[in-house]
Amino acid sequence: MIGLAALIIMLYSGVQLLELTAVLARIAGIAEKKPMLGLSIQHSVYMGTRLFTVFLLPMLGLLVDAGISLADYRLMSHLSLLGSALLGIGVYFFRNWIVRYYCKIILRYGTSGNLMTAFFLGPIPASEHAVELYVPDVREVMGCETSKRLFVLALIVFLIYCTGIFLSFYAALIFSEWRTSLSHAAGVFTALGGVILTFVIEPKISSSIDVRDPDAPKMIVSLFLGRLAVLAIFGQLFLALAYWLTHA
Repeated sequence: MIGLAALIIMLYSGVQLLELTAVLARIAGIAEKKPMLGLSIQHSVYMGTRLFTVFLLPMLGLLVDAGISLADYRLMSHLSLLGSALLGIGVYFFRNWIVRYYCKIILRYGTSGNLMTAFFLGPIPASEHAVELYVPDVREVMGCETSKRLFVLALIVFLIYCTGIFLSFYAALIFSEWRTSLSHAAGVFTALGGVILTFVIEPKISSSIDVRDPDAPKMIVSLFLGRLAVLAIFGQLFLALAYWLTHA
C-alpha cells in the first residue's frame, strides 16, 4: 500500500509539472509570432496528461478499497501537492529555459509539420523572429492590475481542479457505503475547473494576445503562479480545513 501511495504522489506531481510547463508554451507562441501554435502545444500537453489521470483515478480507488487509514490518506494528499509545488518552483526559476524549449518545438514543427516528433526529434532551424524572450517574474505580475485579477481567478479554478480529486476519494473513504458514487465526483471537480478555465480565463488571455497587449505575458504567468500558489499554500490549507471539518 505504501508503494501504491508513493506511485500516486509521483504520478500526480508529474501531471502538475507537465501542465505547469505547458502554460509557458503560450509565451513561446508570442515570441515566435505564432500564438495559435503556442496554444495548440499547451492543449496537446494537457491532453497527454489526461492519460496519466486515467491511471491515477483507479489507483486512488484501489487505495480506498484496500482500506488505507485516514491519516495515511491525508499525508499522501498533502505530499502530492507538496511534491508538485517543489517541481513548480523549479519550473518558475527555469522558466526562460522552458520557454526556449517550446520555441524550439514551434520551429521544428514549422519544418516537419509533425507536432509529436517536434517535441523530441529533428534539427532546430534558426528563428525568423529575433525576439528577446520576455518572461515576467512574480513582481511584474503582481504589479499589473489585470494580471493580478486573473491570478485571483486562477486561485479559485485550481483550488477546485487540484484538490477535488483528493477530496472526492477522501469522502469515499469515510462514507464507504457510497464510495462508488463519491469517487466519481472526482471527474466532476476536474470538469468544473476545466469549464471555468476554458470559458472565463482562457478567453481573457487569448483576447489580450490577439490585440498584442504588452501585458499578455504577465497574464499567462499569472495563470502559472495561481496554480503554483494553490499547490504550495492554498490547496494545502484547503485540504487541511476540509479534513479538520470532518472530525474523522
